[in-house]
Amino acid sequence: ILYTRLDGKNWTRQENWCSTTVPISDWSGVTCNGGYITALELSQNNLQGNLEDVIDVLPSTLEQLWVSENKLRGNLSASLADRSRFPNLTI
Repeated sequence: ILYTRLDGKNWTRQENWCSTTVPISDWSGVTCNGGYITALELSQNNLQGNLEDVIDVLPSTLEQLWVSENKLRGNLSASLADRSRFPNLTI
């Protein structure tokens, strides 16, 4: 859903995204630990869209989110600032 909502087909680095045969840990910009997504490094990747439209699909295991230097709009919503949902998140 993140891929679709942020215009993934036009991302600069989109290797393996949405693949059904490649583990998520091998998708470009995705870091996993123990089978859980812990980091998304998507800076300078031509992401386009409203950041608020993807907050609800981010995994609660996310600890780091890099999205600088993209074409994103919107504010960091209250749900992203909710430390109980993202206790270790660094943006």
